[in-house]
Amino acid sequence: MTSKHPYVYMADQQINPLLICSICQNPFVDPVTSEDHRRGCRDCFTKYLSSQSVTVTPIQEWIVLEMLNSLLVECTKCNENKIRRGDLKRHEEKSCRRALVLCKAADIKCPWQGVREELDTHVKQCVFEPLRPVLAEIIMENKQLKEKIDRLEILIKKFTERN
Repeated sequence: MTSKHPYVYMADQQINPLLICSICQNPFVDPVTSEDHRRGCRDCFTKYLSSQSVTVTPIQEWIVLEMLNSLLVECTKCNENKIRRGDLKRHEEKSCRRALVLCKAADIKCPWQGVREELDTHVKQCVFEPLRPVLAEIIMENKQLKEKIDRLEILIKKFTERN
């Protein structure tokens, strides 16, 4: 009935029972409260109460959200643990060695994609990065030419409308 929980919590921590969803028995994910003051995960309430016409409202109390964000979790990609739940997304985006990343030269069309721990090895042999200065110049010239074409098209349109 409930979906897979997105967090793996550290087993040795005490979790306040007031933060536990009555449906999935895990700390709230996207916490909501119902009209009758039941609290739980939005996903759980949506599935569990789908046959009833119950309105849910997001829980916005700072203290509840901060307590949830302070819970310690494990990154399921790299298995690093004791990461604050509120910091997990930043960990995945900035430092998780097993997160999927693009080459630093992706902006100039390098197609490489892999895990962060392999990025440095790739960058050392990337054939796109040495081309950056030349490509940057070509891209700038292309942009200027497009702008010039746009201006000329406006002039042509004005000229043809007069005649």
